[in-house]
Order: sequence, then C-alpha cells, then structure tokens
Amino acid sequence: ARKDARKREQDIIKISKKTNYLQLIQEVEAQSKLQNNTPKILSYDLKKGIIVEEWKELYPIKVDENCLFAVYKILKQDLYNLDTITIRDYLKEFEFINHKEELINLFVTNNLTLINITLVHGDLWVGNIFKDENNELMLIDWEYSGICIESYDVWFYFFQNQRFEINFLDENYYFKLAELLSKVYNKKFSTFDAKLYNLIHLIERYRLFYNLRIKNKKNEMIYLKGLINHITNINYI
Repeated sequence: ARKDARKREQDIIKISKKTNYLQLIQEVEAQSKLQNNTPKILSYDLKKGIIVEEWKELYPIKVDENCLFAVYKILKQDLYNLDTITIRDYLKEFEFINHKEELINLFVTNNLTLINITLVHGDLWVGNIFKDENNELMLIDWEYSGICIESYDVWFYFFQNQRFEINFLDENYYFKLAELLSKVYNKKFSTFDAKLYNLIHLIERYRLFYNLRIKNKKNEMIYLKGLINHITNINYI
C-alpha cells in the first residue's frame, strides 16, 4: 500500500507560474493541443498561476536536423493554425519599436509584406526536447508560448545552437538559416531573405520578454537589443 501511495505521489507535478494572465492562457492552449507529445495538463488555476501536469519519465536525446524537423512536423500538425496578415498589421502592435515605419518599409521594400502567424512553442531548444518510455518525442516547458511567425520555433532552435559559435551571424550562419527556412516554407530562401527573417524573429524574442516583464531576463533583453541594433545600424529598440 505504501509503495502504491508513493507511486501516486509521482503521478503529477505542480508548477507555480509567475507571469501574466494572457501568457498562461496561451501556455495552456498550446500544451493542450499536443497531448500526445507533451505531459498532459490535469488541471490549472489561471488566477493562482498554477498548472498541474502528469508525471512523465523523460529521456534526453541527440537532436539533429532530422529530429528537429520531426518536432516541427508535430507542431505543424497539432499546434500551428496559420493566420495570414500584413507585416504592417503585425508590427504595429510592437509598442517598444522605435522608427516603426522605417522598419516596416525595410520588410515591405524587400517583398516581405504578408506573413503567417500562429501560436508557437516559443522555447524550442535541446533542453526541452526528450523522448518518453515509448520512444515518442516529448516537448516540455511551454511558458514562452505565444503568437509568432510560423518559422519561429525552427529559427529559435537554430539561433540558440549557433549563438556561441565563432561564425555567429556571418554569411555561413545566414546560409545555413536559409537552408532551414527553405524547408519550412518549401521554397528557395536566399541569405538576404534569411537576414530579414532572422531580424524579425530577434524582435519577436525581445517582445516575449518585454511582454512578460521577466526580471531575470534583463541581461538577455540587453543582448537581443544589441544584436538587433547592430545588425541594422539603427536603434530600433
């Protein structure tokens, strides 16, 4: 009986959330759509900021490009629900952007006028990708879920892997990113196209921390701000 009781105690894990109400709604919505590839949400209290998940035994795996796109396939099938809007309508909600018209014109004059946005995982990196006892891919940590351009999750995995490399943000970086984006969108991306998407995804990453007001991400926000302004030579943030 005691052994059974101990097992029941491990059936769930409680996670206390310190974030805004909208973010919690998006987190619950996103995680609930992937019930087969993420720990199941058993209950939640948005007012108290608590989400109760089932307990899962998870095992780390080697994440290569094939694995990344297997994860992307799952997200595309179960989570993504694309909504096409103009880049102008999308960026006008980013309240922290300086010189907004100049930034919009940068994208529009380079033929990036329409984009597909969707609810995304928001923090796709090797530390959040596992397999379970049935060898099924499992994604955890949905607290950064939000609305972004559809390539955000693939981009963030790539960005997170590359940011400590010597050739970070050089032509080789953009060449590799263009290859990934070409697979996501099923069309040819140039390195210049990759530069445009890299910029907008960096701005989306900054917005995530900006909206959540996460104090311990202040240094990360400074880092992202520096990257954005360095890449463009304009103080957009």
